[in-house]
Amino acid sequence: MSEPYRSEGPGTVYGTGGTLPPPPPPPPPIGAPTPPLGPSQGTVYQKAGGQHNILGWIGLACGIIGTGCCCCPWLNGAPFIGGIPAVILGAMHLNKVKKGAASMAWLGWVAIALGVLAMIAAICGIATGWQDRVFDQYQQFR
Repeated sequence: MSEPYRSEGPGTVYGTGGTLPPPPPPPPPIGAPTPPLGPSQGTVYQKAGGQHNILGWIGLACGIIGTGCCCCPWLNGAPFIGGIPAVILGAMHLNKVKKGAASMAWLGWVAIALGVLAMIAAICGIATGWQDRVFDQYQQFR
């Protein structure tokens, strides 16, 4: 009769007798910290490539604000206030990405998409007058 938990290959054997597995390899050595930059090497920001993504982040924030304002009947033109800068800043960010002065092109594309969505929603809201109807219904309940 064979013993339970016994294996024929390498590894731990839980029955009587057997061998233990070999120990794991040691961790790789930790490298020395990089020396500080000298005056001729520039700043840490310049050494990192000078990636300017601020236009993309601001455009994204404007797109989020413009899209969020689409559902508020008291902020009739607010989607334009957030949407137009989102499209402009998103396009400017994409130009910087094309020139290599910025990274994260997705910021520009998302800002443009949110800005266009906010402006389309604002045009639809103004054209259909839904904001006026919502505001009138709110006034009736007061």
